[in-house]
Amino acid sequence: MMDKYEVQEFIAKRVGRELKDGDIVNLGIGLPTKVANYVPEGKSIVFQSENGFVGLGPSPEEHMIDQYITNAGGAPVTILPGGAFFDSATSFGIIRGGHVDLTVLGALQVDEKGNIWIALWGLGKVVCYSPEGKEIQEISLPVPQPSSCCFGGIENDILFITTAREGLTSAEIQKYPHSGKVFCIKLSVRGEPMNDFSLELVC
Repeated sequence: MMDKYEVQEFIAKRVGRELKDGDIVNLGIGLPTKVANYVPEGKSIVFQSENGFVGLGPSPEEHMIDQYITNAGGAPVTILPGGAFFDSATSFGIIRGGHVDLTVLGALQVDEKGNIWIALWGLGKVVCYSPEGKEIQEISLPVPQPSSCCFGGIENDILFITTAREGLTSAEIQKYPHSGKVFCIKLSVRGEPMNDFSLELVC
């Protein structure tokens, strides 16, 4: 059975296989940032990071880390030749203006009623919004960085919430010792049914 990090790497690799040559791709915070490490050979993909640059590359080797070049989650990354930096307003204008081919999100989940469950990085909570955009439920966590959420369990009514330690200082890790753990919350609503898939078929 895969542990949390192996599952994240598996998902990131699988998403990487879906990217088309020449795509401009926005990577959300959390698990999606790992996708930049798994661009299939022969494909040229331009990654855009919400904190203000295009040309995001894979994670650097330890001796190559530049503390000023990070993804939107605060983790060290590289910038590829031809990349560019800009302000947050421009960054979100690129996304909302339809200038990317796709966005990889890891923090959203939809239930059977069409409600959207969102893990809010940096705010320590998961919030549920109705299809009309009204907040209908909030789950507070004892950690600051929930990175994603998904429904599961036999009845598909358990919300699994992953959290991260990346970017936290030693003092913050001591303050939030449960950072990096997975939380399970049983809900009164089920997740939207999804088609089963085989790990053997998509690896």
